[in-house]
Amino acid sequence: MYSLKRNAKRLLLVLVAFALIFGLIGCGGTDEEPKEPTLQEKLETAVGSIVMENIATLSSNLVLPEKASGEYDIVWTISESKYAEIGTNRSGAPMIKISRPESTEGYKKFVITATISKDGATASREWEGYVKPLAEGVKVLTAAGVKAAEINASVLITGKVLIVCKSAGFWVVDETGAVYVYGAPGDVQPGDTVTVSGNKTVYYSLVEIEKPGIVIDTEGDGTYPYAEIATVGTVDDIFAFKSTDQENYGKVMTIEG
Repeated sequence: MYSLKRNAKRLLLVLVAFALIFGLIGCGGTDEEPKEPTLQEKLETAVGSIVMENIATLSSNLVLPEKASGEYDIVWTISESKYAEIGTNRSGAPMIKISRPESTEGYKKFVITATISKDGATASREWEGYVKPLAEGVKVLTAAGVKAAEINASVLITGKVLIVCKSAGFWVVDETGAVYVYGAPGDVQPGDTVTVSGNKTVYYSLVEIEKPGIVIDTEGDGTYPYAEIATVGTVDDIFAFKSTDQENYGKVMTIEG
């Protein structure tokens, strides 16, 4: 019996020794340094990180990112299309410039490609996008025509940007008056000539175009020649304005005092 116990202890010690040896061998691999990604792998990762928002159904021009992973310059190209092309905005950033098809033409597809390169290595990525057509039965109107249109009518107006209200919208003016466009103005600035489509609504007594599709036809210099449309008035004239009178909205006055 004593011999059997001694043999059992010896066998246990041998098993423990083997376990320690194999454990040390297994842990030896952790000392290896991780492999550095190749330049091609870095480019593939960078181009894969590019985020494209709102490209599925474009109703306005879209500013594009200039760099991938904050490091690699992006070259943008687009498939041949009469409704979408690559251009630049006033600050030189690349953008998709669109023109809206008629409602009977349906959505117009385009394919846009981002390409980044460095030291002979290149990586590219494609996205499919669509230009949204104008709403069925859209009415091409003046500012006065928008004000006179029925509520929820689909309207389209071309005019010059009078005032931009940061994230809240902007005023567009033509020879018949001014109308408010409700929504984020994007890259729109005073003096730009724009084409705006959307639905006519009334907020309290203010006529608005909401859910707008905005296309900048011609960029201005960021200012509007207010003196050309201003009328001379007094403080009393301001206090006499009625908020229910649509002709008072978007009016520019010169007051001396």
